[in-house]
Amino acid sequence: MHISRREKWVVIIVFGLLWVAFALLAGGPIYSDEMMYIDLGLRNIAEPSYGNRYFHVYLQKLFISILPTPLAGVRVFWGFLISITAALVYLNARELTRKSTVLHGLLAIAFFFSYPLLIEYSGEPAVDITAMAMVTLYLTIYLWGVKNPEKQKQALFILGALAFLCFKTKETTIFINVLLFGYFKERIKGKPALKDLVDLIRPFLFGVAAGIGIFIVLDTIFLGKPFFAIAPSTFNAIFTHYDFGQVFFNGPSSWYKIYLLDELLLPFLLFLVSGMKLQRTAEDNIRIVWIYPLLFIAFLSWNMFKIPWGFIERFYFPALPVIAILAPQVLRFKWPQKKRDWIWFICSLVLSAACIMILRSYWLETAGKYSFEYTRLLDAIYYPILISILLAALIWEKRTGWKHTIVQLFCIGALLFSPMTKNYKYFVTFPKVRERYETVFYPFEIFKNKLEIMGDDRMYVSADLKTSQDMLSKDPNDITGMYNLFFDARISRENVFLGYGQKDLGSDLMNQDFSHALLSEDDIRQLKNTELWSSVDEKYNYVYSDKSKTVYLLIF
Repeated sequence: MHISRREKWVVIIVFGLLWVAFALLAGGPIYSDEMMYIDLGLRNIAEPSYGNRYFHVYLQKLFISILPTPLAGVRVFWGFLISITAALVYLNARELTRKSTVLHGLLAIAFFFSYPLLIEYSGEPAVDITAMAMVTLYLTIYLWGVKNPEKQKQALFILGALAFLCFKTKETTIFINVLLFGYFKERIKGKPALKDLVDLIRPFLFGVAAGIGIFIVLDTIFLGKPFFAIAPSTFNAIFTHYDFGQVFFNGPSSWYKIYLLDELLLPFLLFLVSGMKLQRTAEDNIRIVWIYPLLFIAFLSWNMFKIPWGFIERFYFPALPVIAILAPQVLRFKWPQKKRDWIWFICSLVLSAACIMILRSYWLETAGKYSFEYTRLLDAIYYPILISILLAALIWEKRTGWKHTIVQLFCIGALLFSPMTKNYKYFVTFPKVRERYETVFYPFEIFKNKLEIMGDDRMYVSADLKTSQDMLSKDPNDITGMYNLFFDARISRENVFLGYGQKDLGSDLMNQDFSHALLSEDDIRQLKNTELWSSVDEKYNYVYSDKSKTVYLLIF
């Protein structure tokens, strides 16, 4: 069903509101990789080992550059990625087939916002989230070309440029290019000819060249190396960086067992059923969209031989919006046509919502009665019942219309209620990533008016801050990135000295020249026990601590 201009404006307005809300409520970067990418952008460093991450680096740098602080830039950037992906999820689900409706778009949004990534990566500008947004944009342009055959050459040119930009965001996005076979098969159907293939490939290759041109400009401006993105030395460094040998740091795990049929159970099951239901009615250039998430999971399973850390959830982020778009297509829904039917439809929805709340209270009471954890009770009893009823209804019901989808909508709503309320709770009410960010950066926050590293200054940071207080990091490169992010500074690795053991703490502080030293409560106790505290206290001009005396700052 075609989207009206009014509906498009509503989507744009909601996208803007979501962007503002996500930026204001976002947590912050707390993981090592993100600190590194932020630091690469802040200091304009050309690091060949991460050459296939630089579109993410440059896009993030744009937001950091135009906002007052790097942290504000990161939060606005993250909010943009999530909100633009959500908007594209709605639009694509809304228009995927001729029978898709507003309801399909809204359900797709509900699936997307039920994913745990919203709370697990709040304000965390993971490269996989940028890859997710890029893949969703690629899909959007592809579907635009499907629905407008006369503009397919323009679509292929844009897809070529996006293919290269996606690749330079993260190389695993290459699998989204499987969609191109939808164009190829449609064009050569019944009359395969080399000329037809050439006509399709030419604009795509021109687009790839345009993407390379964009990178030549960006690399020239920020790195002073025009061909950094396509240099053989860059690709060689990337392949060398990911050569871990024949070893498993964490044993391989089944993506289906611990993720697709566990954490993503509902959207993934509906994604599979919808693909089977539309097998005979959807065109090949639409059905091929179902292939991408499955092809991607096959690659990630095989890739465990290359990336030996086993299951890592964020690797699959690029496919999550595609599953959210496709899962609602399982419903054969039509809006009511008469006023009386609309009244019944609305009453049915209200009654379904009331039943969901009543059942929630019942299961909470039951969990208390049996002294059983509430979420485990839902997983063990409630959800299997709902999924069984939902699948039975989808298999049995052949008719279309709102009357025949009420049971299905009730089951989907009941299954989505808990994960969505959980996401709201830990994103808005108890923002756990934001709290984690505040803990990690606590030493910088408490001493932000006194901790200023200049020129050749060296800062001593005790690893015990991480060990005993879970603050900062045990990696000096992380601490460099953290400092630059927090203070909008440009210090280098040489400005940071990480003290890994308390055994040498006193001698390090006495025999080396440090302008500042960040120590833990245990460090101070250790110094006092070895009678070195008086010497250290005499050497350093100022000694500060927080109110609870858990973190200390020494200034020379």
